[in-house]
Order: sequence, then structure tokens, then C-alpha cells
Amino acid sequence: MFLQTIDMHDRHQVLIDDRTSLYLLFADTHEVGLGRPFTPHWVAEMADRRTLEAATRWFARRRDRWQAWGALARAVGHATFDRHMRALIAADPFENVVATFVHIADDPCEILLGEVLEGPHGTRQEVLYRHRFKHAAARRRFCTWFDADRNFERIDAIVALGYEKGAVAVAAAIDDIASEEAVADVNVNRARRC
Repeated sequence: MFLQTIDMHDRHQVLIDDRTSLYLLFADTHEVGLGRPFTPHWVAEMADRRTLEAATRWFARRRDRWQAWGALARAVGHATFDRHMRALIAADPFENVVATFVHIADDPCEILLGEVLEGPHGTRQEVLYRHRFKHAAARRRFCTWFDADRNFERIDAIVALGYEKGAVAVAAAIDDIASEEAVADVNVNRARRC
């Protein structure tokens, strides 16, 4: 599940090395960007872009642990922390996102947003967010929008928003889509195609 909100000012964060985009760093952001060399808490080179995306997602799902991991890294040193992180990853390996999904819940005011994941233990679905609309009519409007052409791709962007900014941002985006104005635009566009 997504965190409610995400503080972009957290001291310890996961970063992608901008010099070579296949390196993932876990670092003290107070040391990054000061114009002098720094040693990250942990660094790993990923084999390819798909592995980097899976690793980034793995860390994003555990964002609530980053500050504790940073404190641990400072306390035990880089070598011990590296072994700790590799053991965590071995116990719960990276998974690739195969698809995102929206499920219509039994409750007429709810939907579930999630991902289909594929990894060493097979394929599974993970619900990332449960959205409750104020009224069943709002869910119907969202479903109308969702079923419209090309809107399936926008669900990926909403999931990315959840990882980046949290559940509060996802709720606002979904409620905005379910507004009567957004669905009216879909209906106008459908009429123009006919």
C-alpha cells in the first residue's frame, strides 16, 4: 500500500546515479550535492533498465524504513550494512511489474488499484491503493473515463504518482478524473469520433 504522504526532505533517500543510470544509491542527502565526494550508505549496479525499475519499486515499497536504514548504516558501517541489504533483497527479491490494474470492488463506492508482479516466486497481484468515492455515481464516472480509449495508460501514471507523492495525491487524481467535467470531456470526444 502507498504511504499517505511522502516527505521529499527525508534525510536518507534512494537515488539513481545521474552519471550512469544503472546505479542505485542509498545515501544521506545532507552529503549529496555539496560539490565534494561522498560515500553512499549502499550502492548497487543493476544489470539493465528493467532490473533498475524493479529495484526502485522494491525500495519505494519500503520507503517507511529508509530513515531507520540510514541510522543503521551510520551505526554499523558500510560493509555490514551492505550485507544487511543484500540479505533483505535475497529474502524478498525484486519483482518486475507486468501490468497495472483497476478492480471494481463489491462496495459500489470503491475501486482497487494495483500491480501484477512477476518474480522468482511466480506471478501475483498486489493492491497498492483502495479508493472510496463519495458516491456510487462518482465511481461510475471513473469507470466511464477508464473504459474510454487510451485511458488505460494513464493508470500507470497514477501508480507512479502514488510511489512519488503518496496515497493523498492518488486520491486527488482519481477524484479529479471522476468529476463530472472530466467524464463530459470523454463523452464529447466519443461523439466526435462517430
